[in-house]
Amino acid sequence: MSVVLGSGKYTVRQMTNIQIMQEITNTTNSPHVNPVVRVLIADDHPHVVKMLKRMLSRMELPLEIQTASSATEAVEQITKNPVRLLITDFRMPDMSGLDLIKRLDDDVMPEHIILITAYDSPGLKLAAQDLGVDDYVVKPFDPKDFRDVVLLAVKALQGTNLKPN
Repeated sequence: MSVVLGSGKYTVRQMTNIQIMQEITNTTNSPHVNPVVRVLIADDHPHVVKMLKRMLSRMELPLEIQTASSATEAVEQITKNPVRLLITDFRMPDMSGLDLIKRLDDDVMPEHIILITAYDSPGLKLAAQDLGVDDYVVKPFDPKDFRDVVLLAVKALQGTNLKPN
């Protein structure tokens, strides 16, 4: 599995989870780095939110996990208390995950965005990239692959160095 972060392409399997955690820990021991990454999971399906929250909690990463049951609620939460990582579903009843991103002001825009969708199309993927979505995940997805995407996101947010393949 390869993931595009910034200007380089990185392979998730190049480092083990233990190596990634060691590098995050080494970086976050600096007094200039906040080790906790605030995350918001936005999805209108409670079982999906519960599953993603449980999955992230079990990763033993320095995460503060919040949830929102609608895009509107997500916009309100982020506006009041910005997050560094946004994990959002594309299709929600009140507005799409892309519309959620469009409604956020630059000063509260998450540094890393993961869009989850069951509606894969080249047009959607391009629109997501144009809005700054960092990772595009298509349902159904392998939980291991999703954990790898989150690991790389946290690693990037903590400022650790990735080695391109």
